[in-house]
Amino acid sequence: MLICFLIAFPLGISMIVAGGLSINACGQPRVTSNTSDLVSDLDKEVVEDVYQMEKFYIPIWLLVAGCAVLLVVPVYYIYDAFCRADLGGPLVRGIANCIIVSFLMCGLVWAILGFLWVFGSHSNEVCGADSHTYRFAYATLIILNIIMDVWVCYKICVVLYWAFLSED
Repeated sequence: MLICFLIAFPLGISMIVAGGLSINACGQPRVTSNTSDLVSDLDKEVVEDVYQMEKFYIPIWLLVAGCAVLLVVPVYYIYDAFCRADLGGPLVRGIANCIIVSFLMCGLVWAILGFLWVFGSHSNEVCGADSHTYRFAYATLIILNIIMDVWVCYKICVVLYWAFLSED
């Protein structure tokens, strides 16, 4: 639990701070030139609306992912107290399992969205590949995936260890 806190707390706080600060930076207007007079005003409005939403993808991802990382410690406590140990009855254990599975599935969906938004944001000049926000989001996405890979490998090793012990 202590290791989980020592990893999750600084990472989550830094993601929230970086996301909050970059909302203002990514909201700055970009410099555009008139590319063609053939494009209708309606098309220009649609493109500008898409751009307005796209420039906030990385800060939004950082804010939500940072909050989710901070929730890892309480969710791990729920797992440790109610799923592994038999505190409470079957109803409490079922609710705890539901909370954990929901948290993990939401985290998986948000990670996939993070891959799409962060790795696909090269066209945005303000918060694209040359910005500090992009680099921070890219690094935290990779760090989170490394942490998850190590955790999954650890859990597999524990399960295999107990499976081999129970065979004797």
